[in-house]
Amino acid sequence: MTASNFLACFNETETFEGGDVNNPHDPGGATRKGVTQHVYTAWLQQQGRPLASVFTATDASIQAIYRQFYWSPVRGDDLYDGLDLVVVDSGWGSGPRTAIKWLQQMLAVDADGVFGDETLEAVKANWGSPQLIERLCARRMAFFQSLNTWRWFSKGWTWRLNGIHQRALQMNAAAARTNAPGGAS
Repeated sequence: MTASNFLACFNETETFEGGDVNNPHDPGGATRKGVTQHVYTAWLQQQGRPLASVFTATDASIQAIYRQFYWSPVRGDDLYDGLDLVVVDSGWGSGPRTAIKWLQQMLAVDADGVFGDETLEAVKANWGSPQLIERLCARRMAFFQSLNTWRWFSKGWTWRLNGIHQRALQMNAAAARTNAPGGAS
């Protein structure tokens, strides 16, 4: 599978995150590099650390949160190149259960938001499909456009999704070339 893609996906997601923000139109509230205060507090509690402002979160903490709360729940290591980026970035923005539900809807399996054996088998049956990446990105854009905050965030969300979409297809194409007969190993 694509365990080695974790850092590539994290770095790609982070290229679309701002620094420290607390936009009054964003229901996420205080956020540092994509991590909300709510998520940071939950992570600190799990780590047995004292509570602190999200604006004090280190890059290492943000990466650990990405892995624990987003990459692992969407089973990024079990997804193929490019699909991993789209699903984890969707989870980063909308929550892992929502990202998994969208994936399940595209795979025509029970959309319960839990990535189990049925979902894994459906991913394997569509292994390497750029069309699945395309459909997930279209689903995510439709979701963005349905939000009442679209009027404030449409430019940023469109820029982000277009960038994630393009990079996911590049990752997917590179993996297809590498895994093709006669391709690089």
